[in-house]
Amino acid sequence: MIDLLPSPMLTFAPVVAGLLGIGVGVLIGRSGRAQLISDVGRLETEVARLEGQSRDQSRQVAKLRGEQRALSSFTRLLPSIARDLNRSDLDERQIPRLVFALVDSIFEPEQKLLYLAGPAARLGDRGQTLHLVERSSAADLPPSVSKITIGDG
Repeated sequence: MIDLLPSPMLTFAPVVAGLLGIGVGVLIGRSGRAQLISDVGRLETEVARLEGQSRDQSRQVAKLRGEQRALSSFTRLLPSIARDLNRSDLDERQIPRLVFALVDSIFEPEQKLLYLAGPAARLGDRGQTLHLVERSSAADLPPSVSKITIGDG
């Protein structure tokens, strides 16, 4: 019957080995924990920096695409505008429309004003006068901008 009972050494050895394994694991885990925490902090900083670079690059790509569209539109429009301006049967009333189309394709402005220079209104007036002949804007313009004497600003 005594042979059937396990010996105390057989029960004690696995318990000691298990406790020893847990102790070694804790020591190794604690020594590597500081390194892991510093690595996580460094990687989080690196990810944040790379995300910022990615956002900047996305903005630059969007800006370049817009500029490419504008340049493409301009290069398609320029030959037809040059051809229209060089026509022998060009009517003077078509010039503002052609100039506005050219300005739109180059600058994409929100407001456009086209002035033509004319002689002084009266003999005593000095210099030429700019007359507003065409405009394109959503805003109302004051009457003072419809006629400007050169030199008055």
